[in-house]
Amino acid sequence: MRTLPLWIVALVAVPAAQETTRAPEAQFALAAGEHDLRTVIAAAASYLGRNLLVDAIQGDPKVTLQIGQKLDRDGCFAVVTQLAWTHGLVLVPLDYERGIWEFVPYQGPRRDELRSRAPLLPLDEVRKLAGTRIMVMAVIQLQHLRGSAVAQTLRMISTSQSTLEIGTAGAETSIVVRGFVD
Repeated sequence: MRTLPLWIVALVAVPAAQETTRAPEAQFALAAGEHDLRTVIAAAASYLGRNLLVDAIQGDPKVTLQIGQKLDRDGCFAVVTQLAWTHGLVLVPLDYERGIWEFVPYQGPRRDELRSRAPLLPLDEVRKLAGTRIMVMAVIQLQHLRGSAVAQTLRMISTSQSTLEIGTAGAETSIVVRGFVD
């Protein structure tokens, strides 16, 4: 028996009469040209209503856009993490619930914090972060396979260069996956 993905069922289940019109969300605009990375991050933090700490940024990093961008909230968050990644920085949460994040150098002495501070998120939250360069952890429930067999198989097909970590957390009914969202 073939089942439909949950998001399709949710779309079909919502009656058209409940549709509401809402004001369009303001967009985050990045003009074409050269920008200071700290300035872009500060503007994004203000737009997103989050604290994005930039103390680990060394030097005077610049980013150059050939084409301007107008982004919604998800796009803004994704683009800022990608631009920081080009300078070797990864966004990690200090307090996920309160929206306090910090950029940490990927190759720096605090590299291990990327793994230890990866937030444990439900899969639907992980999907919302698609396109971002942040590390997360998720538990995937299994129905018909043993967790240890799935974890072992996935580890074998994962490349040695991969940052993906797979384990069972002691349960045969689930696997724990930690790695970059994208």
